[in-house]
Formats: sequence, C-alpha cells, structure tokens
Amino acid sequence: MSIKTTRVRLLLIIFSLTSSIARGQTFDLIQQIIIPEEFEASAVGFSIDSEYAVVTSNFFSISTDQGEIRSAGTAYVFQKVAGNFEFLQEIRSPLPVTGENFGESVSLSGNVIAIGTPNTQRVYIFTIEENRVIFQQTLQASSSDAFDDFGETISLSGNTLAVGAPGEDGGTSGIDGDEGDNSIFSSGAVYVYERNNGVWNQTAYIKSSAPDFTDAFGGSLDLSGNFLIAGAPREDSSSTGVN
Repeated sequence: MSIKTTRVRLLLIIFSLTSSIARGQTFDLIQQIIIPEEFEASAVGFSIDSEYAVVTSNFFSISTDQGEIRSAGTAYVFQKVAGNFEFLQEIRSPLPVTGENFGESVSLSGNVIAIGTPNTQRVYIFTIEENRVIFQQTLQASSSDAFDDFGETISLSGNTLAVGAPGEDGGTSGIDGDEGDNSIFSSGAVYVYERNNGVWNQTAYIKSSAPDFTDAFGGSLDLSGNFLIAGAPREDSSSTGVN
C-alpha cells in the first residue's frame, strides 16, 4: 500500500493581542505570509518571538548532486522589518541524512533558534546575527540511546534550554540521578542546558517523581524564565490531586 502525502503552500497568519477598555483583550490580524516552497501538510512546526519567526517542515526532501535526501527537513526564518515579517533565510541540518526530520521540534527566544531531530538524537542551535542565521552548536544528551527521542520536544527561554526525551529508559527519579540506569522502558526524561559565554552545556537531568514504564515524561514541556513544566502523556496512575 502506498501512502499519498499532500503538499501545500503554507499560509502563515500572524495576530497581535491588544487590550482596550471598550473591547477588552482581542486578537488583531497583522500579517499573512506565504511560505516560498510547498510543504508536506502533516509536518509543519513554528515558533515566533517579537522580532523573528521560524517555520519548519520535518518531512521536506532535499535535492543534492548525489541525489535526493528524503525527509531531511528544513526551516524558514523570518525577520520583522518596519513592522512586517520578511523572509530572511532557509536553514537545514549541518549534515542532513535521510529521515533526520530536521524541524520536528523548534523553539525561538530572542535571536537564538533551537531545532530538534529526535530521529538522530540531536538539537541544533542557531543564532541570528547581522541579518544572517549562523549555525552555533550541536547538542546531544549525556547518556542518549537510539530510541530515546531526544529532541522530540524543546523549549528555549533566554539562556536556558529544556529538551524532552520521552523514550528515555532511566529508572531513577528526581534530578541528576544515575543516567546509566536504564531499567524503566520509555519512562522519559528532560535535559536542561545553560548558555555561558556563548556555549551551551548540560546542567540537569530530570526524571519524574515516580517513573514508570511508557510514561513518556518530557513528551510535552514549556520553559519560561526559571520555571519549567513537563508532561507525561502516558502516565497511568490512579492517584489524583497534587503530590
């Protein structure tokens, strides 16, 4: 059986939240952007900040002199100019491979872009400098295995980055436990990185308080300032409430 993939020319619609005494809080349409190339309709990600926006297609195939690289993935970066977002640059994995799915996750904070490729257990860091997007660094978990899905979820806030690995098999609980303990299948983990002098380093390895088989802790997450929230979408305990 063949699988048909629908391709679309993506329309990016940008709104702003405004407040007034008469209307309260409302969203106003400020811009519509047509992405330059067609995308696979089922594989689009995006992230936006005050001055930049990023749109990804992790199933995008790249044509090279050596042939086509299927599902390598790509990303488009937009920059705000005179109040409107304009296309700035297309970015791809530094070493694209078939099925890498560059752009399966994406997060933007200020002029820093983080893009995840869980199929290769990597997160790529880019910075926007002088109207150019520059590759900075490749991040990998300190104890990553083939099916950890490191980079499936990411969240960037200032100089801190959280990376989810919902397929990670660690058996410890809490923060900075034994990363070599792989006794609980797909319990999931979150890795935290901090930027210091332009370099990102891992600073924490986080597990849920009661990891269990297939919990997929880190399957969703969000970071804001020094607050991190992480979900475990397949956790199945019968307890309720907090703690």
